[in-house]
Amino acid sequence: MAAADATNGGFGPAPKFPSAACLMFLLCHSREAGGRQSGAHALRTLKMMSAGGMYDHVGGGFHRYSTDARWLVPHFEKMAYDNALVPMVYAAAHALTGEEAYLRPATRTMDFAVRELGGADGGFSSALDADSGGEEGAYYVWTAREVRDALGDDAGMFCLYYDVTDGGNWEGRTILRNSVPLSAVAHRFGVDEADARARLDAGLDALLAARGRREAPGLDDKRIAAWNAMMACALHAVGAAARRPEYAAAAERCLEHVGGSLCARGEAGALLRSRRGGTAGTVPGYLEDYAWYADALADSFCAGGNPARLERAEAVAGTMLERFYDGEGGFYMTGEKHERLIERPRSVHDLSVPAGASVATRALWRIGHIAGREEMVGAARRAMAAREAAAAQNPLAAGAMLCAVYARERGPVEVTLLDGGQGSLRGALESRFAPEAITVRVDGAARLAALQRREFFAGKRIADGAQVAYVCRGSTCSAPLRTAGELDAAMSP
Repeated sequence: MAAADATNGGFGPAPKFPSAACLMFLLCHSREAGGRQSGAHALRTLKMMSAGGMYDHVGGGFHRYSTDARWLVPHFEKMAYDNALVPMVYAAAHALTGEEAYLRPATRTMDFAVRELGGADGGFSSALDADSGGEEGAYYVWTAREVRDALGDDAGMFCLYYDVTDGGNWEGRTILRNSVPLSAVAHRFGVDEADARARLDAGLDALLAARGRREAPGLDDKRIAAWNAMMACALHAVGAAARRPEYAAAAERCLEHVGGSLCARGEAGALLRSRRGGTAGTVPGYLEDYAWYADALADSFCAGGNPARLERAEAVAGTMLERFYDGEGGFYMTGEKHERLIERPRSVHDLSVPAGASVATRALWRIGHIAGREEMVGAARRAMAAREAAAAQNPLAAGAMLCAVYARERGPVEVTLLDGGQGSLRGALESRFAPEAITVRVDGAARLAALQRREFFAGKRIADGAQVAYVCRGSTCSAPLRTAGELDAAMSP
């Protein structure tokens, strides 16, 4: 916390990046004795980011970074990886606090990603350029006259809430930001907050339509395996938090894209790094491509218990170990088929995106426990042990690995929800922040029957027409749980 900016949120001086992995670890640490300050800083940062100009209030999504300490003026490029990683932190904050204010940026960002980065084939493009018409940010900023022309009578309320003035807040124009509380705007205009929010949202829709008539930023339509799998993880996480099944469906289409268009022909289990249009790239997949794909397959399995997803996750994780693991707790970034360098580079630091080693560790930990693959669990333990001391010395470069260590220290807590029909257990699980838990939902008796050879599911029985859950720690499992209260008690430390 030494680098934390207590006034504006985030870490250090400008430029400021989202630091999603660090924020996620602070949310984890907030559940520990003495962790209150960690959680408060993470939540403050999330509120400052989504109130400022780094967040696209009109169309959803986050720009790459803020050029100032207050999160007002962004570098306007939008990267697929930011718009996958950051919403997952907001979804976690919503689960931790129950506050809807954290869910809104997450869902609007997923809507942006599907609408503007997503393709008909299920894949996601890499980025939107910062400039259009030769001018950075031109697509995203507004004059007061443009807002008044688009919104008419509601322009006054909109301009107050989003800090739109005749002089602007950036080079004579306005980067939208939340400048006053919604309650103050509602009071000023004599309406309740729900009505004010509805009118402001209508204004955002009007500006989105007006913006659609501008020259759009260029789209980098390259499909990168890791970033696509990352997006599938985000769609599953936000979809569960927001009860938006269409996000889960988009995640599954994305996984099909990775497993089809981004797999090497004639080489079973091999991933490509990328493709563009109908042309496959020639660069083999890196560690992060395999790690994110394995993790996304694990998310998919955990969201419904499809045995085919678990089998595929096992296979990808196994290939990843063969190609990138050094046998002693470390991971190489490259495989044998990449260009040979004097020294084979290793995956170590969590920076703008988590290190492939950190994602691989999380994936191996989960897949190994679910599938009963001790060699995967052992590799994850060795990876954590190898990085733990260095991570404690430089936590800003180890957020994702520290999350994995947290899950190891607090868990594993194995939670199985057998979804045979009606009940409150699914909602209780999806709204709970429990990063130490390995939670699997199995939809229906047929899927459970196909999984019962696995120790994770042995002895568990589905209740016809109802939901039932089991919570296991080590070799001890709870009795069948049928109410949210019973589940909460069983999952509490």
